[in-house]
Amino acid sequence: MDINVKNKNGNILLFITIFNNNFDIVKLLLDYSEKHNLIVNVNEKDLYRNYPVLLSANKNNVDIMKLILDYADKHSLKLKINDKNNNDDSPINVAINNNNQEMVQLLLDYSKEHDILINIDEKDNNGGSFPILEAYQ
Repeated sequence: MDINVKNKNGNILLFITIFNNNFDIVKLLLDYSEKHNLIVNVNEKDLYRNYPVLLSANKNNVDIMKLILDYADKHSLKLKINDKNNNDDSPINVAINNNNQEMVQLLLDYSKEHDILINIDEKDNNGGSFPILEAYQ
């Protein structure tokens, strides 16, 4: 089974399960990949440049985000947590706009552990405010 096969919209299975906000199926898929020595492309993007970490932030699902971060760490995969989609959204912007402090902290911790500089001084597409100012307000 090709775990990274895309449908006509450019979505891999992981993306679809996250879109459906189904923690159990996301976990099942990641567990299956580990059991069969398959690597899920956790940085894969769809036609709109969405990707699993960004979609988890959009779904405001901390548990799914933790699964993805843990999976990436376990397989020495460096997540692209600064990339923006076609709407100019990034995971940190979305987490801040959702007022999800736990998710913001997860992303900041991940960036620190992996020497990733979070782009906190870039404007977002929802009114042009800086992420750090959004977090402060």
